[in-house]
Amino acid sequence: MARVLITAAGGDIGIGAIQSLQKASHETIAVDMNPHGAGLYIADHGVCVPAASDNEWPTAMARVVNEYNVDIVIPLIDQELQEIDRLQSALPNDIPVIVPRRGLIEKTVDKKEMYEYFRKHGLRIPETSVADTHSGLFESQSKEPAKIVKPRYGQGSRGVQLIHTSDDLREYIDENEVDQSNLLVQEFINGPEYTSNVTVTNDNRLLSIVTKEVPERNNYTALGITRDNPTVYEACIEAFEALEPAGPMNVQHMLDEDGIPYLIEINPRFSGSSCLTVEAGVNEFDLLVRNALDEEIEPVDEYETGLGIIRYTDQVYIDESNLLSQANDCQ
Repeated sequence: MARVLITAAGGDIGIGAIQSLQKASHETIAVDMNPHGAGLYIADHGVCVPAASDNEWPTAMARVVNEYNVDIVIPLIDQELQEIDRLQSALPNDIPVIVPRRGLIEKTVDKKEMYEYFRKHGLRIPETSVADTHSGLFESQSKEPAKIVKPRYGQGSRGVQLIHTSDDLREYIDENEVDQSNLLVQEFINGPEYTSNVTVTNDNRLLSIVTKEVPERNNYTALGITRDNPTVYEACIEAFEALEPAGPMNVQHMLDEDGIPYLIEINPRFSGSSCLTVEAGVNEFDLLVRNALDEEIEPVDEYETGLGIIRYTDQVYIDESNLLSQANDCQ
């Protein structure tokens, strides 16, 4: 058993991580910037800390690590990954932080750079360009071909929209008050979406790939179903071999009408649907915690397919005396 610090305790990804680690009998210490984040009260211990962008965040995290004798830290959101150098410099040298290699994290901040990186490594991606160079992308004002417009910087599917004409693009730019150089226009792959958890050790040994179809999405995986799709699996193998993550990686593909997968996103961390991966038989949180503790870990080749996840609102009931407050309890 390890004492594991988990961030983002107020969101689905954090709560899923807490529950997954508790299933494996690890002691959980959860942190969040919101003192009323539900995961703070589901975990064995909960602590309010500043946002990752705050100058005091690394120091606050180090205090939590020292106070609770934390063995391992798992950052779960993109903003924290961008501050990983500050965090690691504040922590004792012997505290592992479960993240992929630094170079991969850096490549995913700017999606334009990320797609160029994918192309350079021979990975199949949709045709993509910056919006300010989109001339000729739409040959007419007809409804075909559709394109996807998305922020060049940002997380998840926020700001992603389907457009059909140059007028649609201009309307998007005006409504969102965004500079064209900060937008990407991308070929629309009109088929099923897959999100896959690729579990990789800190010395870049592949432990597991669990592929899931995403019938519904609303900034996060609202509904997902585990699948056995050999084509998507092989595409994940290609991404693993090309990118060498040396840590957890979430890989997202869109399939065209012929079932050919196109890589659309890499999240260099555990994902919001990692809890479904755990329920299907691959506890990737536990695997990488034990790997960080230098235990011998064997690959997990099998998982339950056809297993779905549906999210719903639940409650946590606590005594008023145990409520944390922003003013008094944030580190």
